[in-house]
Amino acid sequence: MSISVTPNSVVQLLCEFTSTPEGQPDPAVDWDVTGATDNRTSISNEGVLKVGPGEAGPLTVVAGWVNDDWTVGTQTVAIEVDPAGAPYWPQEPGTGPTPSPATVEFTVKSDGDTDAVSPLAKASRWTVLLESDQALPADAQVALTTSNPAGVQMTRVAHSTNFVAYMLSIAPTAEDAATVSLTASGTGITSQTKEYTVATAA
Repeated sequence: MSISVTPNSVVQLLCEFTSTPEGQPDPAVDWDVTGATDNRTSISNEGVLKVGPGEAGPLTVVAGWVNDDWTVGTQTVAIEVDPAGAPYWPQEPGTGPTPSPATVEFTVKSDGDTDAVSPLAKASRWTVLLESDQALPADAQVALTTSNPAGVQMTRVAHSTNFVAYMLSIAPTAEDAATVSLTASGTGITSQTKEYTVATAA
C-alpha cells in the first residue's frame, strides 16, 4: 500500500496538503515538515503549511498513516520568493496584522530642491520624482502631456524598487503659456496630476 501527498507545487501563501492511502478515502494522517530553517515554519494537524519569513527551504512534507504497518508519503516543496526578496509569510484569513498602506509622494523640484510653481521658466530643468515607503508597482510612472512637445520634454533618468525619477526640461524656445500636465499613476496608486504653464524667466 502506498500514500501520496499533494500538491507538488511551490509554496504560495498558505499551502494545504492532502494525503490519501490507496483504498482509504478518509484516512487519519499524521503530518510533519522537515528541513525548516525558520522556527516559525510549521504544519498543522490538518496539513496546512505555514512558511516562516526567514525560510530558505526546500522543505519536505511528510504524511504518515497508521495501519497494519506504518505507511509514509513525502513531498519536497520549494520556497517561492516574493519580489522584495523574502519568502511569503502567510496568515490564515482573519488573523495577523493588517499591512500599512503605502505612502506615495509625487514631487517636482529644481536642482536647488525648490518645489515647482506655475509658471515654469524657460531654459529650466526640473526633477520629477515618484517615490514610496514600500515597493512601487511595476507600472508606476509619471506621464507628460503638453501643448508644446518641441519645447517641453521629459526623460526617465533613474528607477529603483521604491522610486522612479524623470528630468523635465523647458527649452529656451518653449512657447509662452504652453501647458504642462504631469500625471502619476500605477496599480494601487491614487492618480495625481500637477498642472503648470510656461513663461519667460523674469
